[in-house]
Amino acid sequence: MVAHLVSRICAILLLILLCVIVYVNLTAEVPDEEIYTKFGVIIVAAIIGGVLFVMHILPMLSGAVGDMMYSAGGEVEEDPGAKAAAKMAQGDFEGAIAEYQKLYEANPDEKHPITEIAKIQLEKLEDPDAAEATLRGALEDKEWPEDDAAFFMFRLVDISLDHKGDFATARALLEQVQESFPDSRYSANATHRMRELEAAEYKAQQQG
Repeated sequence: MVAHLVSRICAILLLILLCVIVYVNLTAEVPDEEIYTKFGVIIVAAIIGGVLFVMHILPMLSGAVGDMMYSAGGEVEEDPGAKAAAKMAQGDFEGAIAEYQKLYEANPDEKHPITEIAKIQLEKLEDPDAAEATLRGALEDKEWPEDDAAFFMFRLVDISLDHKGDFATARALLEQVQESFPDSRYSANATHRMRELEAAEYKAQQQG
C-alpha cells in the first residue's frame, strides 16, 4: 500500500517536472539550428507525460470520482424496470411479464407494471383475452384512485373495440364509467366514446 502511494507521488512529481520542461521549451527562444532539438524535447516529454497520466493519474481520479458519487448518493440501486426492459430487448416477453409482475407485487399501488403487462400481452403476444384479464384482475384486486381506475376501464374499451370487435362489452364498460364517475371528465369522455361506438357499430352492421 505504501509502495503504491509512493509510486503515485513520484509519478505526479515527474509529471509536473515534464510540464515545466514543456513550458520552458515552448517559451524559450533558441537558435534556428536548435529548433528541432526543442520540438523533440517537447514531443518526448509530452509522450512520457501522457503515459504517466494514463497509468497513474487517471485511475486515481476515477477512483476519487467514484468514491465521491458513492458517498453523495449511497449505493446505486438497480432500476426496478431494468430487468423487464432487458427481457423485452431479448425478445423474452414472458420473462418481461414475470419481472413486471414482481414489480407490481412489490408496489401494488403502481399501475405502470399492470399496464406494461397488458401491453406486452396485447402487442407482442397478440393475446387480447390475456390483456383483458390482466386489466380486469387489477380493477377487481383493489380500489384504485379515479385516474387509475378510469385509465384501466378505457384501456378495456380499446381492447374490446379495436382487437375483439365486441361492441356490447365496450358499451357496458362505458356505461360503467358514466355510473362510477358522474359529472366528471371521465363521464364526458365516455359519452363521447359512446357516440363513436354507435357510429362504428352502425357502420359494421351496414357492411355486414
